[in-house]
Amino acid sequence: GALDSASAAYRRLLARVEPLRPLPELSTLAEARGLLSGAALDALDRVDAALSDDLATPRVLAELQGVLRDETLSEKERAIVVAAADVVLGLRLGDLDPAEVVHHATVSVPVERVEQLVAERGRARRERRWADADRLRDELLELGVQVTDTPGGSRWAPVEVPTGN
Repeated sequence: GALDSASAAYRRLLARVEPLRPLPELSTLAEARGLLSGAALDALDRVDAALSDDLATPRVLAELQGVLRDETLSEKERAIVVAAADVVLGLRLGDLDPAEVVHHATVSVPVERVEQLVAERGRARRERRWADADRLRDELLELGVQVTDTPGGSRWAPVEVPTGN
């Protein structure tokens, strides 16, 4: 779905940025402007225009992909443009490993049903019916729900799924 596509695009962006690391430490776009000229400055201006256009994130990401592919720019210039955009976007382009990008699976059952199964599992645990508790935990996992037992009772959340490459 859309989330898988977004995760894959983010991983591709991170993979393209990795060879430029460590990125320069910048705190503003103006600081980046002072370090660039010519085509690199034009590229930064296109990224800035996309950022200024109501934070048009898809356009910003497209501009960044273009910068990363632009062989007329030096690695240092590309790194400066990427670092400048990341100041605003906060995507951790300078340090996040693409393998760390995960998404939460969607739970396609009603919340009431999940809570009913979690409550049944809690009851089975209190009554020491371990086989029933395990069966209910497995049923919840099949539905994309992870159960964590805490002193205050069981908590549930969508299963975190690595998106893979």
